[in-house]
Amino acid sequence: MTTRQIPFTIERWKEGLKPVTKGKKEVKQLVYFEDLDDDCALAGVIDSTLMHWTLDGRSPWNDDYLLMLVEEVREPREWICVVEQDGHLSGYPAHECIPTTVTIKVREVIGDYEREEKKT
Repeated sequence: MTTRQIPFTIERWKEGLKPVTKGKKEVKQLVYFEDLDDDCALAGVIDSTLMHWTLDGRSPWNDDYLLMLVEEVREPREWICVVEQDGHLSGYPAHECIPTTVTIKVREVIGDYEREEKKT
């Protein structure tokens, strides 16, 4: 499974996504101080140094320390090929589809996400 960095949000972090910096340094022991009256209410440890961030993940030091989250990217579970011929639709696993002169729709299914490609 592959991963990608996405912008930091408190909500996604609370869902269990791992915090890192834009420069790909691991952030350990990240803490959100809810009652702190300060712009930098997030604190964490990078390379044995205590660092601080704003709630949107900005660092007072530089952009390399911008707080990000690591999200797993799911690989496609299946490909479905739908062939329309003479007004009828037929579905096949993608590996069985043979390009023809009819319109073919290939649908990639990843969880709730779908992407369609039209090929002729």
